[in-house]
Amino acid sequence: MTSNTTTDFASSYTSWTANAHDPGRVATLLAAVHSLMHDGMDLTDDQLTGTLALMNARLSFRDALIIGALRPDKADTAYMAQCALHPHSDTRMDTLIEASYKTGTGWDETVADRFDGLMTRVQTLCEDRDRRSAQPLATRAYLAWWRGDRDAMRLAYDALTADPDCNLARIVMAATTGGVSTAIAQKRR
Repeated sequence: MTSNTTTDFASSYTSWTANAHDPGRVATLLAAVHSLMHDGMDLTDDQLTGTLALMNARLSFRDALIIGALRPDKADTAYMAQCALHPHSDTRMDTLIEASYKTGTGWDETVADRFDGLMTRVQTLCEDRDRRSAQPLATRAYLAWWRGDRDAMRLAYDALTADPDCNLARIVMAATTGGVSTAIAQKRR
C-alpha cells in the first residue's frame, strides 16, 4: 500500500471500529455485503475496510456474514443485522445452520463464491501475519471446510499463525482432522 492508501486504510479502520455498535452503520454495511453476495454489486474500499474492522470488533458481525453465505435463502439484510447486533436474541440461527449442515438446505454456490471472493479481498487488506487477517482467513477456512475443499486446513493454519487465539480456525482444524463433513461437502465428493 502507498502511504496515502495506508493512511486512508488506518483512518477508515479506526472509524469503523469506533462505530462498531452503531446499528445504522452496521445495517448499511450488511446491506451492501448482501447485495454483493446476491447481485454481484461491488463494495467500496471503505466498505471492505469496514468489513474487516467489524469482523474483528464484533464476532457476531462475522457470524452474520457466515449465516448470510450458508443460508442465503433465509438470511436477508434485516436478519443478518439482527444476528450481528443482537446475537443472543434469535435461536433460529442454530436451526438454519443445522439444516444446511445436515441436508444442504438453502445452499447457493454463486453466493458462496462471491462471499469467498469478498473474504479474500478483505484478507488482502492486511499484511502477512497481521492479527486482523485471522477472522477473514478463518471465515474462508470455515467456508472451505463447509464445501469440503482441501484448502480448509491451510487457511485455518494461516489464521492461527496470524492469531493463535482464533477459535473459528481451531474449530475448522478439529472438524477437518476429525473427519466431520457437511452435506454440501459430501455432495461435492
